[in-house]
Amino acid sequence: MKDDGQTVHYPEIHTTNVDQTTDDHQGAVSGQTTLVDTVQYRNLIVGHEYTVTGKLMKKVPVKNEDESNDSNQDAETPDVPDDSEQPADEVTYTEEPVLVNGKEVTASTTFTAETKDGSVDVVFVFDAESVAGETVVAFEDLSYKGIQLTTHADINDENQTVYLPDIHTSAVDAETGIKNSYRDGHITITDTVTYENLIPGNTYVLKGSLQEKVEEDGEITYKAVEAKMITSENDEETVADEATPVTGQTTFVPEAANGTVDVIFTFDGTELEDVEHTYVAFEDLYYQKGDDEIIVREHKDINDAEQTVYVPHIQTEVQDTESKSHNALADEKVTLEDTVSYEGLIPGKEYTMTGTLMDKETGKALLVNDKEVTAETKFVPEKADGTVVVTFTFDATGLEGKTLVAFETCTYEGKNVAVHADINDEKQTIYVPELHTTATDKADGDKQLTSKGTLTIVDKIAYKNLIPGQKYTVTGVLMDKATKSALVIGGKEVTATKTFVPNKADGTVEIEFTFKGDGLESKTLVAFETISTNDSPVGEHKDINDTDQTVTLTPPPIPAVQTGDTNTMPILAVVTAVLVVLGAGLFIATRKKKNKK
Repeated sequence: MKDDGQTVHYPEIHTTNVDQTTDDHQGAVSGQTTLVDTVQYRNLIVGHEYTVTGKLMKKVPVKNEDESNDSNQDAETPDVPDDSEQPADEVTYTEEPVLVNGKEVTASTTFTAETKDGSVDVVFVFDAESVAGETVVAFEDLSYKGIQLTTHADINDENQTVYLPDIHTSAVDAETGIKNSYRDGHITITDTVTYENLIPGNTYVLKGSLQEKVEEDGEITYKAVEAKMITSENDEETVADEATPVTGQTTFVPEAANGTVDVIFTFDGTELEDVEHTYVAFEDLYYQKGDDEIIVREHKDINDAEQTVYVPHIQTEVQDTESKSHNALADEKVTLEDTVSYEGLIPGKEYTMTGTLMDKETGKALLVNDKEVTAETKFVPEKADGTVVVTFTFDATGLEGKTLVAFETCTYEGKNVAVHADINDEKQTIYVPELHTTATDKADGDKQLTSKGTLTIVDKIAYKNLIPGQKYTVTGVLMDKATKSALVIGGKEVTATKTFVPNKADGTVEIEFTFKGDGLESKTLVAFETISTNDSPVGEHKDINDTDQTVTLTPPPIPAVQTGDTNTMPILAVVTAVLVVLGAGLFIATRKKKNKK
């Protein structure tokens, strides 16, 4: 017969540590993490009260001297076998306590043994965010009345081990290769997910979604990007009929604990609002266990620059460098400056802003001497948002009446990242005015004036392509056609000026030249006109041979010399009148003498 009082019991414990969510050694880092360490005991005394106390330890690789000195060692290279003849040195590990907010993660369970052999659970509940990507091992002590009876603390024991995963992502546009996407009919964003501490051979699923970073009521938030998804099958792409949240998914089986995998988002961007967009890729990592998908890690940081791709936006405002307005003179050398405001570029990258002048009437590129008028500026932005100037210099002779529109394209290494090409955008538009004038005599409306006294010539200017609401000054000068110089009277040129504000782009305005016409017989005068804004000419009409601009001065009529029969009657009348007067005087004198006698 066995005497229990004479028997010495040597307790033993072994543990199996799993994540409560996965019921496996694959941990889940999402909110609170719960690990259940099932402690199997042997040789306890039935009826005695025992306490199992556990502590989570972090499994830390011990670097040998060569590894410590190897500056070229890639810390993110997955631990996979190589093909070298000699195998790599076996990695050794040590342990460190898992610390959360500076405190060790511990748990304990007190129980009364009902049988000498059995099991009991020790449950660890903690926030695993700070130890994501780490391997944790449960160390357990068995004690009786405060006296430690046995321990199980093997850092290399797989049964005691839980692998806490971590993921990081880096999103780029597949076309540009950088964090800029061009808003066109085919946007592909590649989110490269770097994973850590997965269990090789298991199946995982990465599910991604694109979120747009927005500001509401002064707070940064986000909303799902909605667009028409593009799917590909047998090298044929299909665009969805309706916009839905943009998502991507990849299923994979890792060969090593650490590695990378891509999640692809492909969608039609043509219906997106024409503004700058900031897209952030959110990722959820699922552990596939049988038919179940269990989320074990997520990466959703709206402020993470690595997860972010920007859809740039540009706006332009062009003006003539002389007039500082949207009017330009049809001159031999015209310079336009197009100030391009950009949003969402990547600081430090070199971009090229290329402009093309368009003819609004035809909708095609403006041709000067059979060549398109283009300009470009290379620049490296210091900030995501800013401005850059593109300068066009060209011969505008003969472009009177034309409306020009500056189109701009921003590229990175030849790939479009933003375009502003709105033929109806007023800020992108330059108006080249056209003038036609008609000079007439104010007195009778014809084109001949008698060169005598004060004369007034009215010049009616018909204009096109002015800007309604903008102030203009029309200045005229009378030219002597014979000398092709300004008409000078009293040492001064004959000019006229009028300031006006047009209600419409096309209209008329009149000015008057008033001057003394004496001595200008047989002169032919031509009215030259210039319209200016901001003290700079934007339109002129100066054609010395234009008959509409021309008036002529004729001499005043000279009285003709009186000869022949036509002059006899007036002379006879005068003589007769004189004789009558003399006769009457003689008659009166004779009567007076007779009366005196």
